[in-house]
Amino acid sequence: MRKAARKAWRVCTYGDINRTLDVSVVGRHEQDYVKLSEDEAQARQSAFLKMGRRFEQGELVTLEELGGSLWAWRRMNARGDKAPNFMNLGGKPAVNAACKAVMEEANLGAINFHPIRILNAGRKSEPWPEEIYVVNVGNTKMSLAIEEGLASNVLNDSSIPGIDIPPEDLHFSASPRVAVPLTTEALDGPDIWMEPKMMGGNLFISDRLAKLLKAAKMTGGWGLKECPIVGLH
Repeated sequence: MRKAARKAWRVCTYGDINRTLDVSVVGRHEQDYVKLSEDEAQARQSAFLKMGRRFEQGELVTLEELGGSLWAWRRMNARGDKAPNFMNLGGKPAVNAACKAVMEEANLGAINFHPIRILNAGRKSEPWPEEIYVVNVGNTKMSLAIEEGLASNVLNDSSIPGIDIPPEDLHFSASPRVAVPLTTEALDGPDIWMEPKMMGGNLFISDRLAKLLKAAKMTGGWGLKECPIVGLH
């Protein structure tokens, strides 16, 4: 009998803004707003912020809502002949085709792999000859084991500039160094999900998906942090 999983993993690079690659959606960068009126610029920015909130909360969005297929490095050029297996693109997780294929061996539930092209800083060439996919996860779980000490390790923050959140909607954030405890609910359902109560770093994967990535030597960039499962006997 196969041994039941007793842990899950948090994707910490995804929530660490300091490690975000300097990539922006073409059409969402400051230079793209120059020819817009103030009202048009505000409307575009508001729509993009709302989409980002939906994305973070585990809702599926369209490629058009995401900003389109063209993304560009803003202040530096990509290096290397091969795209990294995993990247944090402006707060959005992204993978290359090889990593996508490995992920598809798991139970991914509701998910979009939006194909995008990354251009160099001058927006004239592509540093990698392969497609990159923004990973839009449409699965959510409410498995934060708050009563097991999470609250003592995180900050209560229920406000995001430009986004209205009900005051009763309590959220938490945690350093990538914190082992976020989860309940047994994390062991059921899809192998990749979002935790809506987490602000930043709220992408989690199962031990099964982690093992698939490790076997394929594709965990680089994910920043995986083991999460203990409480309530197991």
